Amino acid sequence: MIHRRHALGLFAAAAILPSRSFANVSYQRSEFREDLQKRFFDLGTEGTFVGYKIDDYLIIASDKVRSGEGRLPASTFKLPNALIALDTGVVQDPDK
Repeated sequence: MIHRRHALGLFAAAAILPSRSFANVSYQRSEFREDLQKRFFDLGTEGTFVGYKIDDYLIIASDKVRSGEGRLPASTFKLPNALIALDTGVVQDPDK
């Protein structure tokens, strides 16, 4: 249980310590690529692509407006799950 004195001590320590002092972490960057947005336009559909490059702390998105909106993933979450199942050997044959 945290007592009032402990909480005040934690707040004081947080105020004194510089932010991000415990890890050397880069700030996240965003890159919006018109070539990705053009693919949706060429197909006559609405959609967005958002990917994350872990090593570069870089978010790559097809457009600024739609990629920032909350949307339901619908069935798109099935694609990575299927690839993971094939890669780990949980599913041996993609046709069965």
